[in-house]
Amino acid sequence: MASAPGSVAGQSRQLVAPMGTVSAGSIRITEFMYDGKPGEFIELTNVGDAAVNMTNWRFEDENHTNPLSLSKFGVVYPGESVIITEATDSAFHAAWGLPSTIKVIGDNTTKLGGSDEINIYDNLNSRVDYLKYSNSTANGTSFWASLPNLGKNDPTKWQKSVVNDIQRSFTTVTSPTNTGNPGRYSYRTSAASPLIQATQTTPYIQLATYSVGFVSGVLNDPTDPVSTLGTSFSISDTDTPASTLVVSVTSNNAAVVPNGNLIQNKTVTGSGLSLNLKFAPVGVGYATISVMVSDGSSSDTYLINYAASAASQNPTTSRFHAGTSDGSTAINIDADYMLVGDDENQTIRLYNRKNSGTPVNGFDFASVLDLYKNNGKGKEVDIEGSTRTGNRIFWIGSQSNNEEGESRVNRNRVFVTTVSGTGASTSLSYGGRYDYLRDDLLNWDAGNKHGKGANYYGLVASAASGVDAKQAAGYNIEGLELAPLDSAGYICFRAPLIPTNDRYKALIVPVTNFTALVTSTSQSLPAGSAKFGKPIEMDLGVRGIREMRRNSNNEYIIIAGPPGTATDIAPNDFRLYTWNGDPASFPILRDADLTSLTVPGSFEGIVDVPNPLKSTSSIQFLMDNGVTQFYNDGTATKDLPQPLFKKFRSELVGLGGETPPPLAWQKALGGTGSEGSSAGAITPTSDGGYVLAGSTSSTNNGDVGVNHGGVDAWIVRVNSVGSIVWQKTVGGS
Repeated sequence: MASAPGSVAGQSRQLVAPMGTVSAGSIRITEFMYDGKPGEFIELTNVGDAAVNMTNWRFEDENHTNPLSLSKFGVVYPGESVIITEATDSAFHAAWGLPSTIKVIGDNTTKLGGSDEINIYDNLNSRVDYLKYSNSTANGTSFWASLPNLGKNDPTKWQKSVVNDIQRSFTTVTSPTNTGNPGRYSYRTSAASPLIQATQTTPYIQLATYSVGFVSGVLNDPTDPVSTLGTSFSISDTDTPASTLVVSVTSNNAAVVPNGNLIQNKTVTGSGLSLNLKFAPVGVGYATISVMVSDGSSSDTYLINYAASAASQNPTTSRFHAGTSDGSTAINIDADYMLVGDDENQTIRLYNRKNSGTPVNGFDFASVLDLYKNNGKGKEVDIEGSTRTGNRIFWIGSQSNNEEGESRVNRNRVFVTTVSGTGASTSLSYGGRYDYLRDDLLNWDAGNKHGKGANYYGLVASAASGVDAKQAAGYNIEGLELAPLDSAGYICFRAPLIPTNDRYKALIVPVTNFTALVTSTSQSLPAGSAKFGKPIEMDLGVRGIREMRRNSNNEYIIIAGPPGTATDIAPNDFRLYTWNGDPASFPILRDADLTSLTVPGSFEGIVDVPNPLKSTSSIQFLMDNGVTQFYNDGTATKDLPQPLFKKFRSELVGLGGETPPPLAWQKALGGTGSEGSSAGAITPTSDGGYVLAGSTSSTNNGDVGVNHGGVDAWIVRVNSVGSIVWQKTVGGS
């Protein structure tokens, strides 16, 4: 390859100089491959010591006619490499065996030629890096440059990748094989440099083996894996005794992790060196921890990008589970492990219930759920509820419109996973799906199949395009649990509240054949397969249902919450209720105080219900922290570009005693004289009123219609505020 001038004729864009100088954040072209399989690629790496936000950055080739936006990369952290490729994101990850944490922008149509330019422009229209090459005939093999040669537009300094070179190049796992090292730029200074590798000794920390890793932590967390277990590295050098290698560890942000908090434990192991590094944060924010090993003439460096969040209000009862932020529902495996569904993706993750950190395992079902994009947007099922019977777990989407009020068919899925194994070895396999429960529910209401009148609950109107799902008149499922004896599946609505003319009750719709709705892994049963029982209208204090969970003794816990955003002011707050699962029974409000625990986050999941359930029982709940700003950077957790910085919280909360319901109204019925009247039975009616049956001996009528003589049977119907609708006395003369 031949060198070329550092400017482009006819272009007004300026080259940032000097490109070889690294200060603060610095994006450089670190690798490229022309005409590779499954697709050519360009690797960009932040070789500086501060994060770079690549929103509104772009890539152009020598024609400058088809710019590619790089905004999808978002924030790129020190040492992090990102990829542009003509292959699809998933195909590139699969071909090179890359973890999902490596960011890839796929489907690039601005393809490289045998002779071409790579131009990278920032959001201010300045060209921050540039490489012009010619006569690249090494198809299927990438080229890279060492750190001192980056940013100089000197292709003569670029080297062809060879397996196990300084960059630890490797071949694709798919055929035809290509050679390169995408996603992990190495700082080794020579082939004889020491080699530092992260070695995973705990499942609660997931560092990449080479070059750069990501981990989050929490102040004052007694189970924080970085401060209690530490990160582990193995260090080797082919020509230098391990005992003479010099290891230095530094932090670039003392306000988050001071150097004094970096605790090293080094052990010589044969010809190598073992390093365990523990550190605890002192403040909220980001820090880059540099681990460098030197043999006196050459070196290697591993960068740990670290994000620390504030302490919980109750550190002994809080756990922070990393890798995702929107924990929405959970299935208990045992006292130590739980499966967690997320409303932003289709991966079911296996977490340790008692320790903070990353999941032990994850099971992604996106490829088997026949998901597709609407208007180029989202493919999530929006998992909100789950229930288990035997070794089958049912997961249900919200069926709701998105934030813009647009319909999302993917959210209508109910799918099944089959559990095998135990504890940390728990595994899931796909068991099939049902696609039409939303259609069946809307038709059930519109067709008066409940006998209350067509569209009595207004579900069709609530689910219509343009309607906000998270309001009292919206449509949003968030709870799922089986009825006693597994006789039905209770579909629990966050919204709408009902009835339509006075929205204060939560709605539960029993699906009487719920466990039979999924019968095949190849296709869904047809629309209309769901059968429904009598709907349950539940007064939860003008709140919908966020989750419902039971134990084997049919003792249920309900998380009641507002259809919209919680404010911690009733009724827009979270409360706990217990119930026996009988549609004729009332839920009981509990004393548990959730107000101080909800900021920031929303109570979304119940891990399990103790058996027996007592007022002193502690229950583990999941918090959806998708909108929480953990790191004081103005970014909601679900929008963080690095998945390993995302996290959600679980919290142990005492159930508390029963709370007497507030007095809504009271009414005394009887005659005007001193004669007696008594009620023997009271039955609630569907509209919130009551029917009272008893007796009266009143001769001075008052509320009594007609006295027939002696003691009469007396039946009274009152409305929801105690006013008499009708009454009847029966007796002899």
